[in-house]
Amino acid sequence: MKKLIAMAALALAAVSLATAEIAFGARGAFGWGVGTTLADGWGSIERAKTVSTGGAAFVRLPLGEVLGVQAELGSTEHIIAVDAGDGYTARYATLDFPLLLTWTIPAGERFALMPLVGAKLSVPVAKIIMHDDDGDEVIDIDYDALWSLVVGVSVGSYFNEHIGIVCDLRYDVCTDALYADIADESVELGTSRPLLLSAGILIRF
Repeated sequence: MKKLIAMAALALAAVSLATAEIAFGARGAFGWGVGTTLADGWGSIERAKTVSTGGAAFVRLPLGEVLGVQAELGSTEHIIAVDAGDGYTARYATLDFPLLLTWTIPAGERFALMPLVGAKLSVPVAKIIMHDDDGDEVIDIDYDALWSLVVGVSVGSYFNEHIGIVCDLRYDVCTDALYADIADESVELGTSRPLLLSAGILIRF
């Protein structure tokens, strides 16, 4: 019986992939650290200067007519501006692996609204570099990988049956505090929670 259920599930998945559209695309993103916080002792954050920039490639696989799974591979540079008497800026870069569940809501022939939610793993690709106001490097430190909850909404506009543009707004709720290895100790720096606006191109097959 279990084998029959498994075979039926595989058959339904195959039919879903055969009848629904697979989409590929790429997007660029810019974010503001609206929810980013610093640990005690690091000063106060300058939100206007705390930003994120990056981009990603993605593929969206259908799970039916409206549901889908979107896997992404991207990179992000994070800039955190701190006011601690003497101001300084911390920069670090991550390689990002979001995996999102999507729900497509058609809005006419050429538009679609798509809420999305999922998880993201961010792996460090460079040390955190801290600079003072003069641009001189103060310190460079290692840090750990981070997990985030991603919630957002995407809007697609299609030029024809296959090609369109997509814009989305996401809140990246990092569930892990940013810890750095300083003098052989793990020290909490803060938590990164940017609001990200992105735009890109989408190709459907």
